Amino acid sequence: MDRIEVTSLNMVANSSFKDFPEDCVLCRSKLMFPPPNDLANGDFYKPLVKGVCGHVFHKSCINAHCANDNVSCPVDKTPWNVASEHKTLDFVNKK
Repeated sequence: MDRIEVTSLNMVANSSFKDFPEDCVLCRSKLMFPPPNDLANGDFYKPLVKGVCGHVFHKSCINAHCANDNVSCPVDKTPWNVASEHKTLDFVNKK
């Protein structure tokens, strides 16, 4: 598979979320953008995962969190169960 090299990247967004915070509490980057590790690997699309508790994370961030025997939500410590998976635009278009 051919890879591309990104030498410069300027992402600009203006958003307002009422249902969840703008940042992923695990990687501390914007939910609208891929987490830093995924960007470094050239993976520009990552879905978001919403837990039964209502908290939202990048899918790769919560998967890494759970892989370390952390089976609770990092925000409220309730047992982590996925309620739904979304593309970033699903939340942006939700009014």
